[in-house]
Amino acid sequence: MGQEYVPFPPFEGWLPSYNGSLVDEVGEQIANARERYGQEAADRAVEVASRYAAVDTGALEGLYTTNRGFTRTIAERTANWEAALAAHPEAAHHIRDALGANPSWTSGPGIVERQQPPWPAWPASTSTCSR
Repeated sequence: MGQEYVPFPPFEGWLPSYNGSLVDEVGEQIANARERYGQEAADRAVEVASRYAAVDTGALEGLYTTNRGFTRTIAERTANWEAALAAHPEAAHHIRDALGANPSWTSGPGIVERQQPPWPAWPASTSTCSR
């Protein structure tokens, strides 16, 4: 303790060092995978990744503790995922809230395709993406 909080620098300070080429590369990989494996597989991949994030976010915030097996059980909806969640009442309502929020922060129009950023205030000049 005894340390004073130091906030993140404003986004404007990050712009000179931003390189959008990695974003473009990953966007291209996602588009190629969607073409190769189909939209259903892409939707499932986003769902599973979102569920991993929903479980781990609360743990990272210190709201509850978890382990890899628990996270995977919930994220991948294994046979007893609801029972596993019920066995952790300290985590259950947080995780259910996060899972309920899923559509709004994972699959908005244009996010995966990089037609638009998922955050409206981000300056358009930060991406080199041509999609």
